[in-house]
Amino acid sequence: MSLRKEGYLEKRGHIIKNWKLRWFILDGVCLTYTENNKTKRLCGRINLERAKIEESSELMKRPYTFALSCGTGEKKVFYITAPNTEEYQDWYNTLSKILKELEGAEIANVTISKSVLDFNLGDQPCPLGEPMFDDLIIFNNSLNRVSYKISAPIGKTYDLFFTPNSGLLNKFESVCIRTKITVTDNENINVRVNVNIDDESKFVYVKCRSAVGIFGTNPNDLEQTEDLGHKIPLILLQMKNCLLDSGGVKQEGIFRIAGEASDIKRVKILINQNKFTGGAEDPNTIATLMKIWFRDLPDPVLNAIPSDDIHNSSDLDICIRSYEAMREPHKSLLDWLLDFLMMITSYSSVNKMSLQNIAIVIAPNLYESRESDPMEGLVLSQKCAQFLHHILQWKMQTSPPPAPTVRASTGNLPQVDRESVDTRRSFR
Repeated sequence: MSLRKEGYLEKRGHIIKNWKLRWFILDGVCLTYTENNKTKRLCGRINLERAKIEESSELMKRPYTFALSCGTGEKKVFYITAPNTEEYQDWYNTLSKILKELEGAEIANVTISKSVLDFNLGDQPCPLGEPMFDDLIIFNNSLNRVSYKISAPIGKTYDLFFTPNSGLLNKFESVCIRTKITVTDNENINVRVNVNIDDESKFVYVKCRSAVGIFGTNPNDLEQTEDLGHKIPLILLQMKNCLLDSGGVKQEGIFRIAGEASDIKRVKILINQNKFTGGAEDPNTIATLMKIWFRDLPDPVLNAIPSDDIHNSSDLDICIRSYEAMREPHKSLLDWLLDFLMMITSYSSVNKMSLQNIAIVIAPNLYESRESDPMEGLVLSQKCAQFLHHILQWKMQTSPPPAPTVRASTGNLPQVDRESVDTRRSFR
């Protein structure tokens, strides 16, 4: 695509629909135009990537006219007229050849070196008050000049900076962006950063865990117990019992409605300090903290499932096979969670949380997307919900939901909605 051609052509204006003579320069896949062949000041530039050419003499009622439509969605159309048949055929054939080559070529877009910035800490805690650094590289593999801008979120427990945070990249250029974070409090950091590239968003996740606490810690490093036949961290059983004691199975929208932010923060501090004893807590607060606990895992539960299997979650057999092949401790954690969620949904006539509803609100907390493309991340989130829904349905068919343990402060629990349980068993 090293073709070069120059010459005078007439171009119709986009706002004022008059025709003006312009000097056009075709250099590879770049078509620019100036007022004449003596000036270098550009009047405009036509991006030939994803462009199409069409004969338009009849449409414009002007001989030797062709149209170049560019971009995606609502395309911008350039109407151009050649001075004679020979020039028209030469320009039309040359542009058609370039566009055909472009259509068959695999032109890479702008890419980002990593989707997660962990400051090379791995599973190690982030030291308080000490600046930590990581590098993010943006590659412009496209044929166009692009702009980028990084919007760093403002946090109460950390300071986050990107240097440089904006700029321009010519084709095939790259830039190394220095990322600096200083954590000021013992809170896990898991935030999404927007990287805007030519008005299109990509995401990078900043993740590091605090020096102490139960959240964000490898589950194998926590005190273990057994519940429902599964080996799990003790904190999960404590939160489960607290939720049951506070009548959580009767709470409409449980796991969908978030608890009060102040209560979540207070109870989370108690848990991290090993001072949590349950008691009369709002069930929505405990349900929210259970989701946060799973979300903050260094390696979330559903990340043990191959991404291809997640994408193929519409196939029940693939879901079952992947679920049964999960590694530990992910398998035990998911098994316990599935049993607990079936217990919750068995009272769906009271709490309004069906299998599908519970899968939709829980699944995003079980998978950490490595995708920088927001649309890919959204699709993956939907696929995770579908995967969890299928496994819940399958488990509901093969294993009855466990009944909640009636504890002293629980009171009378509603009767299990057996009719709703039975109707969910036909899902193939």
